[in-house]
Amino acid sequence: MHLSAGEGGTGAKPEATLARIHEATRDLVHRTRDIVWAATPQHDSLESLIEQLAAHAERTLGDRGVDVRAELPALVPEEPIGAAARHGLFLAFKEAVNNAAKYAQARTAVVRVELTERELVVTLKDDGVGFAPGELQGTGHGLGNLRARLAALGGSADIASVVGKGTAVTLRLPRGRRGEEPKA
Repeated sequence: MHLSAGEGGTGAKPEATLARIHEATRDLVHRTRDIVWAATPQHDSLESLIEQLAAHAERTLGDRGVDVRAELPALVPEEPIGAAARHGLFLAFKEAVNNAAKYAQARTAVVRVELTERELVVTLKDDGVGFAPGELQGTGHGLGNLRARLAALGGSADIASVVGKGTAVTLRLPRGRRGEEPKA
């Protein structure tokens, strides 16, 4: 028996339903990939973290048509990074990427990773709509959570945005975090 939209069907076109299923499946694959990466001790290195940050931005923003450019260090030292620091920085960066994907309406984004003698600096800059100081979208907890996550690791998060010119989120994490638990 075939049901049409007027005969007890959902009213949704098959193409729209397939598009939603495709989006949900892609999101599930991305989340699973991130969980596996986060739970694997072999990834407790600066190199793995930097690769994961760039890949996550390219997948998430690229899927939404944003042109993503990664500016990564040419040489990354073989330096361990503790699981708590690696995971905390990744989650903060993921929050920044997700905010850009949801709200920025950007055409381009740049992921810049810098290694100074004392810290790892990760910046996500987009050319989107930006926002005014104090303006909140969504639940309003994302940027506060991002700052708190980095502060717990001894780092910091700075957000700079100009309406009509985009947003830059800069995450700073002290180097040498080799397995310490976050500060209380």
